[in-house]
Amino acid sequence: MARIEFQHSLDALEASLQEQGALVLRALRAASDALESQDVELCDEVIAFDDEVENAVTSSVRQPP
Repeated sequence: MARIEFQHSLDALEASLQEQGALVLRALRAASDALESQDVELCDEVIAFDDEVENAVTSSVRQPP
């Protein structure tokens, strides 16, 4: 039973890390595009999105296993 619960925890952790990685990749691509195009509006969107990424990562770190 404990082994099954542990596997479920690992699966949930992997899914969370995959989601976080996708958010970070999206932010990096947007930042790169904003820098390349020197688009001030896109820069503002990247900055705002950074808060969302930070909240997602921080909340998952604070959750107990």
